[in-house]
Amino acid sequence: SILDVFSIGYDTTNYTLLPYHYNNFASEARLTSFLTIAQGDAPYKHWFCLDKTLVQYKGYKGVASWYGTLFEYFMPLIFLPTYKHTLMDETYSFAIRAQRAFMRNSGDGDMPWGISETAYNELDDAQNYKYHAFGVPYLKFQNTTPDRIVISPYSSLMAIGVDDRAVYENMQRFKGLGMYDEFGFFESYDEEDHVSVKAHYAHHQGMILASLANYLCDHCLQLCFMQEPAMKSMETLLKEKAQVKPYIESKI
Repeated sequence: SILDVFSIGYDTTNYTLLPYHYNNFASEARLTSFLTIAQGDAPYKHWFCLDKTLVQYKGYKGVASWYGTLFEYFMPLIFLPTYKHTLMDETYSFAIRAQRAFMRNSGDGDMPWGISETAYNELDDAQNYKYHAFGVPYLKFQNTTPDRIVISPYSSLMAIGVDDRAVYENMQRFKGLGMYDEFGFFESYDEEDHVSVKAHYAHHQGMILASLANYLCDHCLQLCFMQEPAMKSMETLLKEKAQVKPYIESKI
């Protein structure tokens, strides 16, 4: 029911909630849902009202996201731990496989993977880079082709706790494109123009640092978050089992 999920905002002119909702389980809204349930601001059943529609690619299945971006899947993982054989744990692996397969199938198997919300090689009137949610068609509700391919290092690095070898090899590909300087990885690589977006966005660099901290320091941010008694009391929500039998294959 729409009464059991969050509206995206409030219309102060008409004094009513907007008719659009944060109801997708595979999105950054998952963290907000967990937090509000734990604090008693939303009922327990809200978690089970979130949309968990499955999509499939070559035998693998996972929860669909809005746009097919890695940010939607992996940002909550900075704070929320994952458990083997649960719905989200299998979805994390599925998202990585789908992203890698999309880049292989796009025509250049040597290109890095990592498609998400990012800046791209166009400027607005103030001469700032434009920003857009780029996604993979295999991961979203509608199997549409993106208007351009823009690859971002931060979105790949957020997945290091799930597949560290694949992420490390991917970072080497980014460095091979000249995507690195003394301040770290650049914002993105716009494949349409074959050019790097030479900017460093603070929130993306922060997600890189947070993901690396979890990887190098035994999930320190997740442990700190879950040490709060209210969060710990809702840990069972994160152990929701997948309702499908996994299809195991070495690679797509």
